[in-house]
Amino acid sequence: HDLQAALKQKLYNNDWMNKHAKLDTLKPRAKSIFYMQSQRPNQASLDLTAYLEMLSEEKKLEMISENRSEVLYQPIYWYFSNIYKSAVIIIHFLGSDIEGYLPVNAFNSFWAGIACGFNKNVLLIAPSKYRAPLDYYEIMIQYRDGNHLVDEVSDWIDSSGKCLLAETTDFKENQTKEQDEEQELNLL
Repeated sequence: HDLQAALKQKLYNNDWMNKHAKLDTLKPRAKSIFYMQSQRPNQASLDLTAYLEMLSEEKKLEMISENRSEVLYQPIYWYFSNIYKSAVIIIHFLGSDIEGYLPVNAFNSFWAGIACGFNKNVLLIAPSKYRAPLDYYEIMIQYRDGNHLVDEVSDWIDSSGKCLLAETTDFKENQTKEQDEEQELNLL
């Protein structure tokens, strides 16, 4: 209700953001995933959850999941802080053939917009019966089944989420070292 009232009154100042998020006290984590699970789990979402848990264990990633079957509501601060701190954001939308999909997808869209505003690597996923808005085109995967979803997310992480797969926590530092070594060899 606070968000809605502020948006209606056009209160877009930084004080409002800091009131809910206190961003200056948060430290981003390079090897972390924030995953908003499907509010109506299906086999594909269960497969993806299992894959992400396996990946996070294998690559020593921190994974924060928003799972409505465990906790029905989280406070605003929880969303802001976890989105701000995470390197990769994955949000699972409901298909348009599921009853009540509009408010759920509007909620997900709001947080996807916040994540994009924080300049995060954002991936939206939805079943192939979802009519996606045009501005989701570059950041959305529509899947047929669980295998297709896991393959697509795996490919996306390999290409867009490279910071997750780096062996050290400072991916940019590794890139700089590799470039310096390459330049030294070029001089030789």
